[in-house]
Amino acid sequence: MIVVQALEGFFTRFRKEDSLSNMLRNIISEFSCIDKIKNADIAINEVVNSRHYYSHFMERSKKKHILDGQELYDLTHKLRKLLICCVLHFIGFNYPQINEILNKSSSHLL
Repeated sequence: MIVVQALEGFFTRFRKEDSLSNMLRNIISEFSCIDKIKNADIAINEVVNSRHYYSHFMERSKKKHILDGQELYDLTHKLRKLLICCVLHFIGFNYPQINEILNKSSSHLL
């Protein structure tokens, strides 16, 4: 939840996106040249439905593709990489530099 909310906040403040789905589509597209994003296979419906389910305490039966457990952990791991890309790009790194930083990192977070 915290990671997807951080991505939403970043895009709301700096990019003015109108929906979470559009924001995710645009950010995934923007960083599609980054190896760790290109290979992440982030399912937008799962992100949106899981975020709405956990944020608004909706009934599970109303939304499909809601993740929990290990799947939710794995999704958070993928979204964290997107957030790191946003921050690095915002502070001035270009796409090849971001790609190199993520590829050479020995952090378990990446």
